[in-house]
Amino acid sequence: GEAAEAARASLEAQVQELQCEAEMLLADAEKCRAEASEVRKLRDAHDEEQSHLRAKMVQLQENNNIKSDSLREANAEATALQGRLHSTCRDLDECRRENKKLVSLSQEKDKKIEA
Repeated sequence: GEAAEAARASLEAQVQELQCEAEMLLADAEKCRAEASEVRKLRDAHDEEQSHLRAKMVQLQENNNIKSDSLREANAEATALQGRLHSTCRDLDECRRENKKLVSLSQEKDKKIEA
């Protein structure tokens, strides 16, 4: 009787203790689930940010390539213009020489006419 009663009371105390532990474990598990959900949200936001940055980097690279192409074209045009300028200068020098000869011939002609 009395021993059985004491054993029953002891078991009830143990059951009570185990129930408290179980409730604490459930609360911990709930906290862990909430934290895991938060971590997933942060990771998703991070992935989205990374994706956005990658797209921006690709766009900047494309802009850079376009600018490089434009610079190359402008450089080629400048080189062609420089070539034409040199050619024009040579033509101009040639015209000046011809002009001097003509002036010289004209002056000789005038002298002969005067004489």
